[in-house]
Amino acid sequence: MEGIQGLLSGGGFTATYKYALLHALADLAVQRPGPPMAAVPIPIREIGERFVDLYWQQAREYLDSGRILRQNTGKRAAIFTYIHDVHKESLHRLQQTGQWSQLVNQAAALVKRMPLFRLQRVGRSVNEFLYKNEEVDGNIVLLPGVAFCLARFHRLVTGLARSEWTNMVRRLNPDTLGDAVELGEFLFGRDRASLAGYGAALTEVCSLRCFYCGGAIVRGELHVDHFIPWSRYPTDFGHNFVLVDATCNGQKSDYLAAEEHLARWLARNREIGSDLSECFEAHGLRHDLGATNAIARWAYERAITSRDSLWIKGRRTEPASSNLRALMKN
Repeated sequence: MEGIQGLLSGGGFTATYKYALLHALADLAVQRPGPPMAAVPIPIREIGERFVDLYWQQAREYLDSGRILRQNTGKRAAIFTYIHDVHKESLHRLQQTGQWSQLVNQAAALVKRMPLFRLQRVGRSVNEFLYKNEEVDGNIVLLPGVAFCLARFHRLVTGLARSEWTNMVRRLNPDTLGDAVELGEFLFGRDRASLAGYGAALTEVCSLRCFYCGGAIVRGELHVDHFIPWSRYPTDFGHNFVLVDATCNGQKSDYLAAEEHLARWLARNREIGSDLSECFEAHGLRHDLGATNAIARWAYERAITSRDSLWIKGRRTEPASSNLRALMKN
């Protein structure tokens, strides 16, 4: 963490790309569990995909200013040029078209051209403490122990990156922002694009009953919930979604679900995971069951360590216990 803190405080960044890269590396490390001292390859294309996810929200005009916020000291950030051409679509709808692959390829090329081999440079010094500055078969390879540490301290790493990212945007846009306090929410709040596509896909395979309470759901009152909350890991993967009613959706909020719900979610994905994959594929929706399970193991391990409260029903919660580890291994 000292290396990351030194990088953020002394990097002399002229654009927000390095913050996005550090954020993306921490996110992708979560999806790749393994031995603590393993060296872990990270596909550059997947970094490009995370760049699109992170910047998509920010490519909108800021509130009623009529302006897209500046994110570098020079001309308009290239990532916004790429996104602007397709931003009329919702992110979920775009992912169902050939333009999505083209956009991700553009972002991956940008990552290689700009921040990837400059991230670890502070002044005239280069400290390759995260990865060697070289591409290996389309990947960069995190050095032994780095992926484990990035996953373990994910909230801290992404929190630092977002804080410095927000501060830089504020400095670059003083006339537009003034004393605005909602900047962080604008930059990193959830893309409010409809999740109707995932809802439609799930209803083809799952019954119209609330995943949490088992009650029947009227079609017009169906909600789609992130089983691992968006606030804990902000990426949409199909197998993470469950169909719920409005009451349970509001009550669960940003909690992790209790052991009984986790057991049922894991069983669902084991039993009909392949059917769900086919359905998501047919609808052009993002899904990755392996990554989804890795994210869940990471989230619940953090909850066990912190003794977080897990949501059962209504206002009832229970503390996360070590029993969850055995459940996640099955």
